[in-house]
Amino acid sequence: MQILSKETFLKASNVIKEKGRPIDFFVFQSHFFKKDEDKIINELKKFQNEDGGFGNNLEPDFRLPSSSPMATSIAFQHLIKFDDNIEAKEMIIKGLDYLEKVFISERNGWLAIPQKVNDYPHTPWWHVNEDTGECPIDNHWGNPSAEIIGYLYNYREHLAKLNADKLVDYSIDYLNQKDQFQSFHEIYCYIRLYKILPLELSARFYDKLKIALGELVSLDSKEWSNQYVARPLDFIKDPENTFGIDDIYIEENLNYLIEILEEKNAILPSWGSKFYNSDMDNAWNEWIGVLTLRALLVLDSFSRIELEK
Repeated sequence: MQILSKETFLKASNVIKEKGRPIDFFVFQSHFFKKDEDKIINELKKFQNEDGGFGNNLEPDFRLPSSSPMATSIAFQHLIKFDDNIEAKEMIIKGLDYLEKVFISERNGWLAIPQKVNDYPHTPWWHVNEDTGECPIDNHWGNPSAEIIGYLYNYREHLAKLNADKLVDYSIDYLNQKDQFQSFHEIYCYIRLYKILPLELSARFYDKLKIALGELVSLDSKEWSNQYVARPLDFIKDPENTFGIDDIYIEENLNYLIEILEEKNAILPSWGSKFYNSDMDNAWNEWIGVLTLRALLVLDSFSRIELEK
């Protein structure tokens, strides 16, 4: 069993600190050293707007200062871990208010980003078609609507208008009725929903999640470095639930991450740097920080880092 060396762990942490954003380094510090929780919350405040939503480059690939459901869902990924903190809870409540206001009833969900994103630097997959008002991400309803509905369900006592229980039912029915899967990002969102819901609800779409992962995951390690594919550990963040993916591929993916980190001390975006020129320069380094942090977190969840106890 391969283990990430302490030396490489420390070098990777420096990459997060030097190339990544403060929010990602503070998350690193909080997870591994039980410090900087208040800094995470204070840093997240910088991304929250007056309307309660989040923007301001929290999603690196669009530099829109205004709020968006997508950026707000990313903020909730952090906030849900600290919701016993008074300030974090206040941010959550404001975020819920924003999400209720921009909910699109005929969609039974949200569009990922507003059209004004076109006025700011962004990668092509975030460009909004002016005729439809949608970007390519919106072709797959669950990204980010399924994930957002999970947060609404978790904090449903704070909702003023939306019925979280009915939205959960819709989310489950939507997934169960699909007969093919094209977006692994949509399934990432469903996995986050799955982890929030109680067993009696999550069990209703567990089998369909297994089918989706089986269709979307790349089990060929040769693709992992030079193609934009979903690897096993992009879906699986801990050993608790592997959604039917064989342990041999999880082991191979763990070893892959360790080998890349031992060689480069960082994880680089597999989709390449060609989108990150001029006004998007910062996003490339931000992604290195995000991806390196994700790798360390998943390796730790599988006890694959040499750490002093």
